[in-house]
Amino acid sequence: MKLVDITPQMLLDGSQSCTDTAAQLQARLATLRRDVDDLASYWLGPGSKAYKQTMEEYDTCGRMLNDALNGISRGLQRNAGNYATADEATVRTMPEINGIPAARLGPEPGA
Repeated sequence: MKLVDITPQMLLDGSQSCTDTAAQLQARLATLRRDVDDLASYWLGPGSKAYKQTMEEYDTCGRMLNDALNGISRGLQRNAGNYATADEATVRTMPEINGIPAARLGPEPGA
């Protein structure tokens, strides 16, 4: 089985990427929303109602996507902190572990 090497910095970079993507996506969704809103006045009757419902769903889905990306970003940040804490604990305890005498698993020498 191949081991996966992850560093806290890799997790922080992934977190920043999610945050950046969320911001870019929100900007694009807002631009699209403005462009489409310019057409709203042309919809009348049932078409107007359907348009409004569709745009409400569009807004809801955009918020959900933004929340998901930001949630992933926060999770990656927490994991980066956890990795760093675990690494620091390992570094602190290694001298103690290295000072433990070797285990004697077989018969005593000369027995």
